Amino acid sequence: MKTYQIEHRPPETVNVVKLIEIVALRGNGTEDNPVRKIIQYYNLNGKFIFECDYQ
Repeated sequence: MKTYQIEHRPPETVNVVKLIEIVALRGNGTEDNPVRKIIQYYNLNGKFIFECDYQ
């Protein structure tokens, strides 16, 4: 079994920022598109930042 050495690198910066978090449902209930919760994040000016969709 091969073992690997993990090199730890600390973060360059860490910031606390204010975001708008929206939790909503997505999907139509089919096997290909099940109903699920998604989380979207926007900055305070309303610009979309990212989305978490755990399908």
